[in-house]
Amino acid sequence: MIKWAMHGPCPVMMKVMGLFVNMDSLLGKDFQVGLNNLKTVTEKK
Repeated sequence: MIKWAMHGPCPVMMKVMGLFVNMDSLLGKDFQVGLNNLKTVTEKK
């Protein structure tokens, strides 16, 4: 199982933005590309 998360400081403006913007729509593609790359690397012989 792989758990992928973002950690770090969250300024007030980011918290406010999180209320109005779907973060999955903003970052989901990047996470998917990263997971696909990880899959490619781990499945190489």
